[in-house]
Amino acid sequence: MLTYNDRRNVPGRNQLVHFPVFSPIPLPVATLLSLRESEPVVESPQPEQPAATPHWRKVAAALLAACLTLLLCEIILNLTEQPTVSIRFEQNVEDIDDLGMERLADIVEYDDELFWQLVPNTSLPRESSTLAPQEKSPFFGVIANGQGLREDHQIPLPKPPAELRVLFLGDSCTFGFGLEHSEGYVDIAEQLLKQRLGERPVECINAGVPGYTLFQGWRYWSTGGQQLQPDLVVVCFGGNDMSSWDDKTDLQHYQYFKRRQPPGLLRFSSVARRLWKTFATKESKQNLLAPRVTPADFYLLLGKLHDSIVAADSQMVIVIWPFLRQIEESRDGRNLWQQEMIAFAEQHAVELVDLVPEFHKLVDEHGSDALYLDLGHATALGNQHIGELIAELLQKHVTDTMN
Repeated sequence: MLTYNDRRNVPGRNQLVHFPVFSPIPLPVATLLSLRESEPVVESPQPEQPAATPHWRKVAAALLAACLTLLLCEIILNLTEQPTVSIRFEQNVEDIDDLGMERLADIVEYDDELFWQLVPNTSLPRESSTLAPQEKSPFFGVIANGQGLREDHQIPLPKPPAELRVLFLGDSCTFGFGLEHSEGYVDIAEQLLKQRLGERPVECINAGVPGYTLFQGWRYWSTGGQQLQPDLVVVCFGGNDMSSWDDKTDLQHYQYFKRRQPPGLLRFSSVARRLWKTFATKESKQNLLAPRVTPADFYLLLGKLHDSIVAADSQMVIVIWPFLRQIEESRDGRNLWQQEMIAFAEQHAVELVDLVPEFHKLVDEHGSDALYLDLGHATALGNQHIGELIAELLQKHVTDTMN
């Protein structure tokens, strides 16, 4: 039995293997090098590198992230952003509070173009008769229909055939301050015209809004009034135009507010509005007070309004409102704004109704207390006479047109 290292020789497992033995004969160095170079070089396998991301995918991912970030900012700002309003609206509300007419604050709402407008579909109950006159609100009854007009019905559009339609633009004097809707001169003129024109349908539309200037009347006509398709537009402003609220005119406030709004569709983005307002030029302050509409601007606005009215195939009528102070102090005096109305009417052949001389006669007959609620607003009796004068003028206009 053959053994190897004291282990049993198991066939196929612990068999002794004999290797040939070579003598260590040194080989030349050149031979060794040639043998080494002839051996094949086997490189170790390298791990596969991931394919590079295409450039367009990186750009798309960045854009998606930016869009999601903007969307998140829009959502947050929409939930937290306070609406930007013109300072003119804020001043009007402050003025209302100072005058103790809190009810007016409930019937007007903010508007980008007009500063404020009547709240649609509004009416107020008349306050208790036990209250003293100075405690009663001057706003009651029908305030505004669904179109924001002091009417007890919707104005049909388009205008019915053969209808005489007259649009009255004005301030609280036209609105009917301290009166029922039916006691204002606009409604009185309509009722008289219906009686005098027989079967011809007549619609006199009261678009007067408390606190309005000619600037706001022009903006109303430009943004919505002309859609009512009037045949005649009666314009009666001046009382608020000469008042001063700060160092800027209505036009300057409007222009500054528009500069703070982003252009086009960007104005619907909260992020764009915030950025635009942040980097907008700040409004400078002056020490001197300015009228809400200067006499020079008043004349220019009359021109803009007149040109637009004529372009809409309508005609303009200007009314000069009589203020108590000028009735009591001077029969011939006219303030600067009234002088601009007279000059414009003469230069452009526009129909003019000057109520000042008429009210001098009425005051002589009835006394100022019977015609005025305060320094500017007419009583129901005063509105009755104004409605009669305007109805007479409009009837003459219709008759002349037909002939």
